[in-house]
Amino acid sequence: MEINADFYLVKIYGSEVGRGQLYVNRLLATNVPRSQPEFDMVEGIEVREPAFGLPAKWITVQDRAKAERLGFAVYDPPSVMGIHLMELIKDNAASLLTRQDVQEMLNALKESSPVLVEEALKPSNKGVSSISEIHKILQSLLREKVKIRNMIPILETIADYKAVMHFDALSEKIREVLGRQIVSNPAVSHNKTIRALMVDPKWEQILFDSLKEGPQGYVAHISDEMRKEFVYSTGTALQQKLSEGVHPVVMCSKGIRLLVRDMLVAASFGSTPVVAHSEVPSDFIVETLGFIAKS
Repeated sequence: MEINADFYLVKIYGSEVGRGQLYVNRLLATNVPRSQPEFDMVEGIEVREPAFGLPAKWITVQDRAKAERLGFAVYDPPSVMGIHLMELIKDNAASLLTRQDVQEMLNALKESSPVLVEEALKPSNKGVSSISEIHKILQSLLREKVKIRNMIPILETIADYKAVMHFDALSEKIREVLGRQIVSNPAVSHNKTIRALMVDPKWEQILFDSLKEGPQGYVAHISDEMRKEFVYSTGTALQQKLSEGVHPVVMCSKGIRLLVRDMLVAASFGSTPVVAHSEVPSDFIVETLGFIAKS
């Protein structure tokens, strides 16, 4: 494939995962919503910032000081591409993590915590007892940009609960244990405040009642009509807040969190964090921006 000299293309395992365009003699100004008057006070080439899709402008070097006074964050071309590459790695970390990587992580951890590694790998009647299963759990965390650098609490939770929990429930329990880390992510909170759209009680009950236990966990038996209605209601609420320059999370009970997340990913809302109430530490504040209502 041929691309222009000012474009770049990123592939993983031969498949395109991202692309962007750089103006080498300009700077990228972003972080000011298009709806604000300041956005039109600086001349430039209007684009979408490649890493997060935010409105941005490629401005001249001479306009940098003016843009910064107006509240823009300004980046040079190498920084723009570097940030984009970092986000692409985060977005695709689950597919980049191999079983061999997991084996090497466990081998390194054996030196300091041999008993913990041994317990985590013991056979379980629920099926979580092998490198492949731990690999899948780590991938599920990485898909939602949960860091796995600290493996000790993850393996402790696997060792403690694998005998009584299916794969999905165990993954959700690990999220609960890592709650402070999850909600401290800048995409979820700011100054220990989480701005959230709540799933209302009617939807909570409908979605919870749709879950039936299967060999590997719970399976949702929900009609396409109900799925579409929930996604439409969620999308409408999200778009309203995004148009105001607010990036909320979706918050619900832990029993339906994974189902809500899966439905939003399928509807291309995968960048919106879905957080369970039980993942929020007591010293964090939840600011309710609205509800995802059932008509």
